Amino acid sequence: MPTIGLILLAAGASKRMGRPKQFLKWNGKSLLRRAANTGLVAGCSPVIAVVGAHAAECRAEIQDLHILIEENSDWERGMGTSIRAGLRALLRAEPAVAGTLIALCDQPLVTAADLQRLMATEKPVCAAAYDDTVGPPCFFAASYFSRLLALPDGQGAKSLLLAAGEALDRVDIPGAATDVDTPEDYDAIGR
Repeated sequence: MPTIGLILLAAGASKRMGRPKQFLKWNGKSLLRRAANTGLVAGCSPVIAVVGAHAAECRAEIQDLHILIEENSDWERGMGTSIRAGLRALLRAEPAVAGTLIALCDQPLVTAADLQRLMATEKPVCAAAYDDTVGPPCFFAASYFSRLLALPDGQGAKSLLLAAGEALDRVDIPGAATDVDTPEDYDAIGR
């Protein structure tokens, strides 16, 4: 089976939440730790956690896991900088990697089985489908790495998903619709 990595985006400042959402507890684990563990259980290798705001605290939260932690000093310039930092770290660690998942640390209802379904695609791009859209978590084959590296600083990978056309596979992942950005979102998922 080809090697597929995971770029876990966890660099943001959580301004809408008012406190670092990476450390919010859900079912006894922080959102960051839970997302990193989900990638490991799914069989992603390596798992790269991209941190930025609250980098030292994030590192302390997950340093005992078998993952790589990449600090993005440009995190304030946008998600594209974190995707690039994560992909460069992935390629340093595993130059022959066949593809990567991109996931967010604030989607606690996404499971390891969901990630495995995305990795099982036969197409070069595969995204979670929910609420009449597609988004993260998503998979990109190595043939898309140059496009990921060319993303503008302030842009995530959604533009690549929407432009993929027939290259895009969709996997229904209703849990991906739940993303914890505000205190109300956090209250809605329970503790």
